[in-house]
Amino acid sequence: MHFEFPQLRKLARESLVLGPAGEVFDFTLTGKETGGKFLVATLSVPPGVGPPPHIHFFLDEWFHAPDGGFCLYAGARRYDDLSQVPGETVEKEALHVVEMQPGSLFHVPNGRMHGFMNTSGETRKIQLVWTPDDEVHGILDYFQSAGILVDDVSEAAPPSFLSQIRLVTHARRRGINQSTHFWQYVSDVVEEFPDFLKDNHAEELMALLASYLAPAGRKEIA
Repeated sequence: MHFEFPQLRKLARESLVLGPAGEVFDFTLTGKETGGKFLVATLSVPPGVGPPPHIHFFLDEWFHAPDGGFCLYAGARRYDDLSQVPGETVEKEALHVVEMQPGSLFHVPNGRMHGFMNTSGETRKIQLVWTPDDEVHGILDYFQSAGILVDDVSEAAPPSFLSQIRLVTHARRRGINQSTHFWQYVSDVVEEFPDFLKDNHAEELMALLASYLAPAGRKEIA
C-alpha cells in the first residue's frame, strides 16, 4: 500500500550527521521539539549502504521509502532484553527480506531484529521515525556520537574506522544490540512477505506527526 509521508515543519537545529554505516542524517524533529515523543530524520543513503541487523529494546521504528530502492530485513522473533544476543546467548534467526517500492511504509516494534540496505544503484532517501525520543530512550545522541558532523548531504562517504567501532560499542548504552556484519545474527534469509509486516501502523504514525504538519502549500518535507 502506497503511503504519502506528510510535509512536516523542520524545527530541529541539529547538524547533519554522517552515520556510521555511511548514510547522512538530516533531522527534522527530535525529542527536544516533540516533548520526547518521537524523532524524525531523512537519510541520504548511497548505494550498497545500510545498517547491519540490530535490535532496539526501547524504540519502535517506521521506515518510509518515497522513491523505493531499498530492501528492509526483519525477523519475527521477539527479544526481551540485551542479554539475548543472537549467535551467542540465543540461536541466530532467519530474516525476511522485503523490497521497498515507492511509497512503502513499514513498522518494526521494539525487540525485533531489523535493518535496511539501498539496493537501487544510486543515492536514495529514506525517512525514519523512532518513538519515543526522551532522555532515557533517545537515540539522537547515539547517531551523533558514533557518526561525524558534516555540512552537506553530499558528504556521504564510506564510514570511518572509528565510526564503525562506535556503531557497535555505543549501541548497548542506548539499549541496542548491534551486529558488526549481516551474518553475525542471521542464520538464513527468506524472500517472502511476512504477516508481521502487514500492519504498518500508519494511523498511529499520523497521530504522532499531526501537531507538526507544515502549512498547506509548503514544499519542505521531512
